[in-house]
Amino acid sequence: MFLSLLDSCIRSRNLILGQIIHQHLLKRSLTLTSSTILVKLTRLYASCNEVKLARHVFDEIPHPKANPIPWDVMIRAYASNDSPEKALDLYYEMLSYDVRPTKYTYPFALKACSGLRAVEDGYA
Repeated sequence: MFLSLLDSCIRSRNLILGQIIHQHLLKRSLTLTSSTILVKLTRLYASCNEVKLARHVFDEIPHPKANPIPWDVMIRAYASNDSPEKALDLYYEMLSYDVRPTKYTYPFALKACSGLRAVEDGYA
């Protein structure tokens, strides 16, 4: 039930309702044990341009972070919100955890490279 509600908040970019759901989940200690919920909360906050909140939730996802989706979400959020250096730092951190980039990772990593004028990193 909570997952479908969070999906609805992500699609509609309804930050207020998403935060209410998040608070409810915290009270029930459900976010601490579910990577799926944490990934959806990361997506919610990133889609609402709440990058600091997205990063806070992202950092709560248990290690090893083998799922590339939250990495893609955060790299995109940083690259799209004038933080290209953070996007590239996260990209390299992703690689250090042996998480394979997806076809969605590269466009935003390249966007970050262009924002930094880091041509050499774009070839890596």
